[in-house]
Amino acid sequence: MKHSEYLLAKGHLKQAKKELHKIPLKKAATIYQQIGELQETQQAFNQGDFKTAQHKITQLQRQKTPEILQQRSADIAQLLQQKNLAAFKDQPQASPIVNNPIFAQYIFAGILVDQDSGQILWQKTAQDALPVASMSKLLALYTVYNTITSKHLSLKTPITAPVILTNLKDKKDLTNAHLQVGQTYSLQSLLDASLVASANDAMMTIGEYLYGSQENFVQKMIAAAKQMGLQQCQLVNATGLPVSVDASVNNNPRVTVTENKISAHDMVIIVHHLINKYPEILSIAQKDTVNIAGHTLANTNELLPRQKYATKAYQVTGLKTGTGKQAGCCLVVTANLHKRKVILVLLNASTNDQRFIQARQLLDYCDQHLQVQAIDQLSPKTIIWVNHDSMTNFKAAYQVDVLHSKVQVKRQVQNRYYNMPMINY
Repeated sequence: MKHSEYLLAKGHLKQAKKELHKIPLKKAATIYQQIGELQETQQAFNQGDFKTAQHKITQLQRQKTPEILQQRSADIAQLLQQKNLAAFKDQPQASPIVNNPIFAQYIFAGILVDQDSGQILWQKTAQDALPVASMSKLLALYTVYNTITSKHLSLKTPITAPVILTNLKDKKDLTNAHLQVGQTYSLQSLLDASLVASANDAMMTIGEYLYGSQENFVQKMIAAAKQMGLQQCQLVNATGLPVSVDASVNNNPRVTVTENKISAHDMVIIVHHLINKYPEILSIAQKDTVNIAGHTLANTNELLPRQKYATKAYQVTGLKTGTGKQAGCCLVVTANLHKRKVILVLLNASTNDQRFIQARQLLDYCDQHLQVQAIDQLSPKTIIWVNHDSMTNFKAAYQVDVLHSKVQVKRQVQNRYYNMPMINY
């Protein structure tokens, strides 16, 4: 029973059920049956048979069950208490409220999401893992800030540029901060150069100092990605450089792809966690230039104030570009519209200008044609983006998985016009 009890305690109910089936004990048989009942409850709920789900929950709650089963039963019971429940519809591509092909002409993939609610306003090929080039540094920065926080490091900490940077010196087409091997730079200046100017040498220098090697750095990033629940995230380094030009990964036997690939959907989750946990990132991202060791590096985000594609209609607060041969021209934008924060990810635009033009078209449309509405008929009260013709009779729909270590809940808001999917961060 020990192994099955361990699996139960960790919430791995599906695995525990398989183990319990092999044990010829009355206690094991009872728990096996109870997990099966919970599984049937979950299935009924996910199919929209709420009456059956409620009946089965009541039966389970009358039994003496392990604490984990009580918790998971309560999770489903709580969802059953929501007002205006509806059956979940698995139609993600047709669902977003902005559904006009003009917004996808010059990019391969993308997604626009309300930062707080997770409502998807627009998406195209958002679930596919694609090259993201330097936008990889957003996950790298999240990992670095976690380490800075846990180790209580000062941003004034001096860091020496490592020998590994010698490999970048002759590659004139790469974005670097011109760091000199053996010279010291403050941690803050290296963070600024990594985010604002996408300096590869600055990011690598931070990694060597904090983790001892680029391989260790990327393993920390992979761990962070797993903790976030990312499904389409393949990493080889912290910079986003292709393996062909990054000698630091040559001795890494774990490298299985030629460059970092992340889906637009997963990139939104990264950005959400980064700016929610470390909002100071946005003040760095808004700088026009950064200075490091006598070199002035320009911000590559042309949507920011005073830049080529700036607007006064709403506030663009960040965040990051990425450019590569396979990645094309990529962009993450954070902005404030209608007193709501949104995250826009565009992958593989055909040109530098087109990534900003497409971003402006999407954000301008939302600013001019959508409204933000508080829906009192849902519990909890929900704030969503709507068109003028889609403002009544809302219902909530859920898909739940309580059989694994972490409870997973997908949520939609529906009415007769739209089925609005939500990202669950």
